[in-house]
Amino acid sequence: MHKGSKIGSKRKRGLAHDCPASASSSTIEADTEATPESSELQMLSTITTTTAVPLVFGHTPLEISLFDPSITGLPHVEYPDPAIDSHFIVMQSQTTSAAFRYIAELLNLACQQDSGFNITAPISSLPPPLAPTADQLVIPHRPYIDMLPWASFRDRMLKSSAVVNEIEFIVDMANSDLGVWGTMPWDPMGWEIGPNFASKWWFLMDEKTLRTSNFWRGQRGEAPLVATPNIMGGILEQLFPGKPHFTEDNLLSLAGKVYIVTGGNAGVDLELVKMLYAAGGTVWIFHRSSTDISSALKEIEAVPTSNSGFIKSLLLDLSNLTTIKGCASKFFAQELRLDVLWNNAGITRAPIGSVTAQGHEMHMGTNCLWHFLLTKLLLPLLVATARTAPKGSIRVVWASSGIIDMAGPPGGVSLAKLQPGNYAKDIGHNYSASKAGNWFLASELDRRVRSQDIISMTQSPGTLKTKGWDDAPWIMRAMMSPFMYEAKCGAYTELWAGLSGEVHKEDGGKFGVPWGKWHSSPRRDCLDSMKSVEEGGTGIAARLWEWCEKETKAYA
Repeated sequence: MHKGSKIGSKRKRGLAHDCPASASSSTIEADTEATPESSELQMLSTITTTTAVPLVFGHTPLEISLFDPSITGLPHVEYPDPAIDSHFIVMQSQTTSAAFRYIAELLNLACQQDSGFNITAPISSLPPPLAPTADQLVIPHRPYIDMLPWASFRDRMLKSSAVVNEIEFIVDMANSDLGVWGTMPWDPMGWEIGPNFASKWWFLMDEKTLRTSNFWRGQRGEAPLVATPNIMGGILEQLFPGKPHFTEDNLLSLAGKVYIVTGGNAGVDLELVKMLYAAGGTVWIFHRSSTDISSALKEIEAVPTSNSGFIKSLLLDLSNLTTIKGCASKFFAQELRLDVLWNNAGITRAPIGSVTAQGHEMHMGTNCLWHFLLTKLLLPLLVATARTAPKGSIRVVWASSGIIDMAGPPGGVSLAKLQPGNYAKDIGHNYSASKAGNWFLASELDRRVRSQDIISMTQSPGTLKTKGWDDAPWIMRAMMSPFMYEAKCGAYTELWAGLSGEVHKEDGGKFGVPWGKWHSSPRRDCLDSMKSVEEGGTGIAARLWEWCEKETKAYA
């Protein structure tokens, strides 16, 4: 943060301190006659030296003299609300690590335990901003959450803990994009959040959290951080999507049409296959287990219909690139057209350290590389079909997830984390990156095939009651259960993406959400990733495509 910068003028309001690690500390008063022309606050030469009384947090000494006027002998000052008093002056920021250490001492945190209720100080003795919320009292959590000075931030963190990379967040708590002004580190009015922290952890913040940061930015003449109600609205529209408007009742006969649904044996995939089959389509299931396929076929063929289609299947291993080319060749031997490819198969919670047969991180290897190669091999048939098919009817639909709105690396995908030995050790991070990767690959494919009348897009089927949640922590399942819908609803999202006349060629590369509409406010950093540097973006999607090309070249 900016240190020693001029925040106000004319009226002295007290002292501010940096937090050195020395055995003594100094206090410096602000010049009451600081002029507007000064780039820094003028300082008086009077310096009072006191003997520090060290406190211990873990193994790190904390100088209470930096926070407690009774130790330094300085008069206690009741600080006004800086949002009300425009003459409020702060000379210099504390370091965030010192502020968090002080809060930890105030709470008397049980820092050695991994999870639980960590505050051992009497709650009645705590400043109101640090008083534990109802969620803090009942949801087990790690001690660092209790140190956050914003109650709303703590509650949102508790509700998002399953999808937040805790190590990454803790590192960001101590970095230079957070700052503390004033002498009371527990007071949220004294905290300033910088743009990098805000853009990364926006889903944990509310308007009140941003308001104080924007006050400090305004005193320096800087533009305010942009609030994110539009982004939160995007999340809410996925959690409360309303009623489906494009269902199996909207389908005309699909006789003569050929479709591939990767996965296809359970959950949303199976529900989609049932709808296509019941409307007369020829549907291929690509899956790795013959037992699962047999079970699915029995359920599909039991669907009551007067216009049944055909169900076919092929075996292949989603985690092994060597199985894809042979599978595609068998498909070509039996079909002369392909109308829609739904890239649905994937994994959600592979254990940390899991890799594919080729050594790629399991989520990225299965959800992205596997589908990239399959799509590349099937593309000639899609192009041939598009020459004689109705405009806009030939499509590639990639399955993404709403998790990318709540978690994941900046830009959607960290290219550095694709390298062996550098895979992220966080399941939520890996899964989110792979789902953002699906969106990026859909966008890059659109650049290449739109001129050939093929639509490539991605969609999030929704928060559904499927087996994908089986391995999720119970607390996460409990929190999400009010927002979960039947798998059939998610199939309506996919049906809309693949067959609805509302989807046009110009919609290529877009992100569909439940139960068939466009995302109203996608993450800006993800949108930038899908633009080239020349277009004002970062070019991450293009580089991901190039990486997929390189990694699959030997298996094409």
